[in-house]
Order: sequence, then C-alpha cells, then structure tokens
Amino acid sequence: AIQHKNSFVSIYKNCQNILKKHSQEVKKGEVIGFTSPIGKKYNFPYLYFELWEDSKNVNPLDYIKF
Repeated sequence: AIQHKNSFVSIYKNCQNILKKHSQEVKKGEVIGFTSPIGKKYNFPYLYFELWEDSKNVNPLDYIKF
C-alpha cells in the first residue's frame, strides 16, 4: 500500500516482486513492483488495485484519468 500526501491510500495486489521497502518514498512514474501471472490456465499478468480515501474504499475511476 502507498500512503499519499493527501487522504488517499492506494493498494496494489498480486505483485510478484516488490521493489520498494516499507516507508520508502515513491515518485510519480516510478516502478514499485511487477505482477505475476493469474495462473496456468490464463498465464497473463494482472494487477488488483484499490483506492481508499479517509479509510473508505472508493471507485478509482472517479479519481484517475486514463
């Protein structure tokens, strides 16, 4: 999980290799880890992402522009 400077926390699950240590600063665009395949049947990487604001789970699509 990454605690942002505002009231947001972003959570990244299914990481095979996490490159950052606890409490280490992360800059925009920096690689924080790599995903692992979903399994032998589908064998493609995926990332499970959550966004929290003030300890409440929120829809990331309401906050992140693609």
